[in-house]
Amino acid sequence: MSDQKEVERLKKLRDRQLSARDPNVYERKVQGQIARKAGDVRRKQNFWKDSARGLPKAFWGGVVGAGLGLIVLLVLGAFLPAGRAGLFGILAMIILIMLGVVFGASFDWRDNIRDSLK
Repeated sequence: MSDQKEVERLKKLRDRQLSARDPNVYERKVQGQIARKAGDVRRKQNFWKDSARGLPKAFWGGVVGAGLGLIVLLVLGAFLPAGRAGLFGILAMIILIMLGVVFGASFDWRDNIRDSLK
């Protein structure tokens, strides 16, 4: 029985010595760290938020102008007759979209000038 225990002890010792001399242990450890960091970066990314930041501010100004124009259209619909409310509301929407695009473009231009001065 003690010979069996001795054989098991020697096998475990041999396995530990072989694993200690394995040159790939360090590489596997480094690869694991890299994979963990890449996974963390992937989890922190948000496709929709990054995509929205990539769009020019002139586009977002147009979207805000369209929203404000829609609100004006709905408010005018409550106070004016149907034909006039629609006409004035659409006209207000077009004007507000153009103003939003102009304001958004001015912010884009400001950012471009700031970037060119760096």
